[in-house]
Amino acid sequence: MLSWLNDVLYDGLPYALTVMSFVITFRYLNFPDLTAAGSFVFGAAVAAIAVVNFGINPFLALLFALAAGAAAGAATAFFNVVLRINRLLAGILGAFFLYGINQLLLSPTLPYGSHATVLAWAEWHDRQIAVGNLPWHPCAIVIFGLVVGGVKLLLDWYFHSELGLALRALEDADAGEEVLRRNGLSPDRFRFAGVVMANALVGLSGAVISMRESAANAHRGFDVLVTGLVAYLMGVSVLSLMRRIVRHRNGNGVTGLARIARIEPTTVAVLGTLLYFGLIDVSQRIQIRPELTRIVLVLSVVAAVGDLATVKKRFLTLRRSSASFASAEAPPLVSLRNISFGYPNADEDCIENANLEIGRGERLKLEGANGSGKTTLMKIASGLLAPSAGEILLEGNDVTKDSATRLRNVVYVDQNPQRGVVGSLTVEENLLLAQAGATPSLWRKAADARKTDVLQRVVQLAALPLSHLQRDAQSLSGGQRQITNLLTLLARENLPPVVMLDEPTNNLDAEHIARCKGIIKELRDRGAAVVLVSHTGLEQLPVDRVVRLQAPGHGGRAPKGE
Repeated sequence: MLSWLNDVLYDGLPYALTVMSFVITFRYLNFPDLTAAGSFVFGAAVAAIAVVNFGINPFLALLFALAAGAAAGAATAFFNVVLRINRLLAGILGAFFLYGINQLLLSPTLPYGSHATVLAWAEWHDRQIAVGNLPWHPCAIVIFGLVVGGVKLLLDWYFHSELGLALRALEDADAGEEVLRRNGLSPDRFRFAGVVMANALVGLSGAVISMRESAANAHRGFDVLVTGLVAYLMGVSVLSLMRRIVRHRNGNGVTGLARIARIEPTTVAVLGTLLYFGLIDVSQRIQIRPELTRIVLVLSVVAAVGDLATVKKRFLTLRRSSASFASAEAPPLVSLRNISFGYPNADEDCIENANLEIGRGERLKLEGANGSGKTTLMKIASGLLAPSAGEILLEGNDVTKDSATRLRNVVYVDQNPQRGVVGSLTVEENLLLAQAGATPSLWRKAADARKTDVLQRVVQLAALPLSHLQRDAQSLSGGQRQITNLLTLLARENLPPVVMLDEPTNNLDAEHIARCKGIIKELRDRGAAVVLVSHTGLEQLPVDRVVRLQAPGHGGRAPKGE
């Protein structure tokens, strides 16, 4: 047992750094980053060259490896974010580019030889500790544990900061980018930073493992990528199993298990790594071919993570089927003048020479047939789209080319609640993300007592129980999701001057329509101008003006107010 535990920790802990990087790329960024195969070797190569060729202190060499991995990630992020190359292809190009560099640097191996590494002290002391004939590495394991534990704590701290919460929002492929843009944040910047951070960890992992193996090898990389992914998915599948047990038992008699099921993703990554290496070591001890063991492990992960219920359902189906207006002296809060816009590849503009003014604290309703440009005009005003012609003024200042200012001051709420709430976060985390706004900080915790108190009052305002805050957003119904979407507006530290609601009651029942009306009233009471597009549910809601839009070529260009 002692021998098995030694082998698992000695072999597995250095790989945990790579596996934790997948929490960032594969989980939060939905980024299939094959660059890890190259950045692992690149980090090892830079560390070995620094120590062997230049006599640099091995601890400083680890920092060089960290920077090398970050540079490798920056290359792939540049391909994707700046050059707009597909994510998978960007990762392949990054890995192939690094493969050539690694071959040039290592040709194909570079042994450390007699040069000291960060494990030299530990290896010397480990040889002095005799446990029979057992190869024993307690000091080295302690060093690995300190490095992995330190990285894990830093990642946990980052993920619980406002900045980390914004990055985690990208886990929801449908709503994450939309929500960040609505908050005035750039999803591309977070994706770039995440890929750089993840590959920095992989580079560090490569350097540590090269020092453990006493050589940097250019032929490593792909095996590390596959090993790390399977280990990460094993941890995820075990956690998923625990959560299913907790849901099945409704918490009865499994309090400890329920607590375990809420552990940090970084902890899941570390435990998945140790579980993988533990099973591989057991198979070797009972003389099962490791190739066969890996096949079984992959199939077990597929069974645990895959949606087998849907497959079964489809199989059975096949079988069965063989305010008041602003004063005249003051400029309107927002003015859209002679706005034109056409979507790419469209035959004609969907908006031509449209004009719209929004007064401070005004409640305004947009009407018009399908295709008249209501949604498009709202997105232009809020900075999500740029007009092809015309100008946009905010309190008399031209902000036509300043989408960031428009995003901060004019918020657009999509009629599809799936695009307004990040399903991978809890309701509380969605509201905290809204509170952080366009300036999330690495040094502020996403949640504290003051923020929690604000969120509780916001939820109570919508006549929802406080337990609603702890619900996973992906478990909400469409109506609950839309109400949560609207509550993110009230959760903000500073309410935007203009809120644009695009069919906010679409497909809502009477109960949720009533909640929606209450939130709209609260927005108005807090001084926000509200612009509505609504066909159902809000017919009796009093408004200050109705503006009718007409599609180009159908009897008029500009909207008329009444």
